[in-house]
Amino acid sequence: MTTDQKNKGGAHHTGFSNMVTTEQLFDFAERVGMECVVIDKDTNTWAIRSVRRLNDIAWKLL
Repeated sequence: MTTDQKNKGGAHHTGFSNMVTTEQLFDFAERVGMECVVIDKDTNTWAIRSVRRLNDIAWKLL
């Protein structure tokens, strides 16, 4: 990832698979230093927005 991508939030991709579990996806994301957001029936959009704002602030401070 370039510095420019890091400053702009990096690449954004959507994925779907029946072959891996949510836990496996989270583990992979953690290992490679990537953020993982799961959107499912229990998703609270306000909570995701709040967490995203905090993450953006944290990245800017690094």
